[in-house]
Amino acid sequence: MGDLENIGLEIVTYVNTERCCAKELVLFPGKIYPEHRHPPIAGEPGKKETFRCGYGESIFTLKVRRRTE
Repeated sequence: MGDLENIGLEIVTYVNTERCCAKELVLFPGKIYPEHRHPPIAGEPGKKETFRCGYGESIFTLKVRRRTE
């Protein structure tokens, strides 16, 4: 992103494929990682993500939709 002071987010990408990614996110205090999603495409499930906090604290908000059958 290149503007860490104003945006408050820097991303270092190690791997990024259609199915998974490995990135380090550097956030300034009080900044929010943008909401996004990875929906299924052409019958294939969306991309899987795992988040780990290496230093400091993180708050995650998840919207969960219940499947009706």
